[in-house]
Amino acid sequence: MKIRIGQVLSFCRIGHRPNQEDARFPDMDYPPSTQRFFVVCDGVGGTELGEVASTTVCQAFAKMMHEVDFMKDFTNVDFLHVLDEAFDALDRKSRQLNDNDFATTLAFAAFHEGGGTLAHIGDSRIYQFRKDIGIVYRSDDHSLVNQLVHKGLITADEAIDHPQNHVITRSMEPVEFDENRSPATVYRTSDIQDGDCFLLCTDGVYGCFDEEELARLFSLSANIEEAFSVLAAKCEESSDNNTAFLISIAEVENTEVNKDASVITTSISTSLTDVQSESQRQ
Repeated sequence: MKIRIGQVLSFCRIGHRPNQEDARFPDMDYPPSTQRFFVVCDGVGGTELGEVASTTVCQAFAKMMHEVDFMKDFTNVDFLHVLDEAFDALDRKSRQLNDNDFATTLAFAAFHEGGGTLAHIGDSRIYQFRKDIGIVYRSDDHSLVNQLVHKGLITADEAIDHPQNHVITRSMEPVEFDENRSPATVYRTSDIQDGDCFLLCTDGVYGCFDEEELARLFSLSANIEEAFSVLAAKCEESSDNNTAFLISIAEVENTEVNKDASVITTSISTSLTDVQSESQRQ
């Protein structure tokens, strides 16, 4: 499967916050189409060094992804290796600062011959949009309100303005030797078509939109740059830091081989012996 990436657009802005705790890789508004992996991190609110955590993880992913051969395929074991190194980088930073009060979310995407590998920890999101269809994939937040929605205790509409809608249940942070690291949810897919768009963003972005707006914006617009400008303009008034990547898919070869391939969402911990399937999407 050969995936040719088209336009890649991005922004990373402070919003109405006193400091910037978001980070991204690559750290540029117009990454080249040769860029094949992307990282968005949001330093967790309430910690003193959220910007340290987000920057450390982005830098660790950048270093490790350039050290692994992920273009032919990027397996769960490969991802575990990179994720472990990013957690190790947080542990080293904690010892250096003599402080472990920092954490970050993660949204990650890589495109290779096996398709796409999408992963997240926390409530930074990944969307896949398709022309005339809308959202074909959206990551499932690791958050308290999302757990309440899944349990049927509140509705999705009630979750939007819930007083605890920023409480996350997983994050990347330094841990003690006997503590478990938060697992990532990894989505591997070969269901990628010409014209698809992938959006990686922090809650300061998607909090400005409802999902119907996002679906219309990126599935009906004929001009990706104009659609992204609309997104960026609306996020200017965000009360939070706001960061996003939009990756457009220009061309996919050999899609007929992969059309009926199953798509599996897997919860991956940082122990190779603890890889378990959460659900399967046909």
